[in-house]
Amino acid sequence: MVMILLLLLLLAVVMLLLLLLLMMMVVMIVVVVVLLLLQLLQQQQQQQQQQQQQQQQEEEESVVVRSGIHMHRVKQSVYNPTSFIHTTTTIPSRPPVLQLLQQQQQQQQQQQQQVQQQQQQQVQQLQQQIETQKEKINSIRNKQIQIENKKKKIEETETKEREMRLLLQQHLHQQQAAATEEIKLRERIAAAAAAAAAEEKQCAALQWRSSRRVYEGCVRERSSNLGCIGS
Repeated sequence: MVMILLLLLLLAVVMLLLLLLLMMMVVMIVVVVVLLLLQLLQQQQQQQQQQQQQQQQEEEESVVVRSGIHMHRVKQSVYNPTSFIHTTTTIPSRPPVLQLLQQQQQQQQQQQQQVQQQQQQQVQQLQQQIETQKEKINSIRNKQIQIENKKKKIEETETKEREMRLLLQQHLHQQQAAATEEIKLRERIAAAAAAAAAEEKQCAALQWRSSRRVYEGCVRERSSNLGCIGS
């Protein structure tokens, strides 16, 4: 029973350590996810800044000339500084500023939607991980409760066995005391019987002696009476 208790205590200690490890794992996972989200946001901001800087550089380095419905853009070549690159684009019916604003708004909305979707996916993954960790923790707690219940049952059985042993010992002591008392009583009865037998023998001897004396007295009296008659 002592070995069983020690094993149960070791199991309880191991389960507590597992709980602590699981809690640490959950905390680490949350921290890692938060750091990843921050990195993603920083990367997106950097990409947006780079795109804006590129657009600004292109606008600053290029020369734009409008002729009718065409837009002529002249830009110095990066590979050959003495040459220039000429591009033409048709101007849409709408003003270009409004179109650019709309495009920027659409791009921003798309980016925001993508970010929101990514965040939602990450949140869902986190929730799933947290739920799995909770399930593991609940299972460990249930196992701990079962172990504690088993400990209680074992302790109850041990206490009952101790009480039964004590009762048996008390019963045995009582039986031994009763047996010793019976032996003493029997010895006393035997001694009393022996004393009574001795007294009876003494009384019988006394009676025999007294009867013999009486008989001898009678014989003497008869002999004396016969002598008187003869004389």
